[in-house]
Amino acid sequence: MAVLLAAGVASHAEDVKPAEAGSTACACIDWWTTKNLWVGNPNLLNRKDRTSIRFDLTKHLAKGRVSKAELCLAVHPFGIYDENTFVVEQLMRERMELKPTDTLSDDAEKRAEFVLKAEDKPPCRQRLDVTECVNKLLQTGHTQLVLRLRDTTVEDRGNKKNKAEGLAVIANELKLEILP
Repeated sequence: MAVLLAAGVASHAEDVKPAEAGSTACACIDWWTTKNLWVGNPNLLNRKDRTSIRFDLTKHLAKGRVSKAELCLAVHPFGIYDENTFVVEQLMRERMELKPTDTLSDDAEKRAEFVLKAEDKPPCRQRLDVTECVNKLLQTGHTQLVLRLRDTTVEDRGNKKNKAEGLAVIANELKLEILP
């Protein structure tokens, strides 16, 4: 739990762990796994792996909004030879559980992005503001926030160097930090 100072008043942020997370390749959704959260190409194949994450926000539904929400990621980049752009998308239809087909779903809207460079050393920590999408979700009476992480560089460029390139999400550090 983090302590945030707002206008000189201490507030406690709540760490919400994912209800579930998984990843698979766009090339073959049968490779779905909840053990390894890959984004990009984790091997020589042009897999275009994506990671989906579901957070249960039921606790915050009664209030209908939060003051701040940040997606906190620790990632381990691999094989990046210049820089790669990673995008966080929100899947817009509510899901009570993740499925491999969420990897290919076209009902996603971009919420944030970050860039990793070849010289970045792991773990690379990212804090991405998702307050607006959390509040819109809660205001419409929905409680399941589903985010998808993808490597747009690998997906646009392909596997030009015929090697693994992308990132691994460090699952035990994945969280949504919420200031009520």
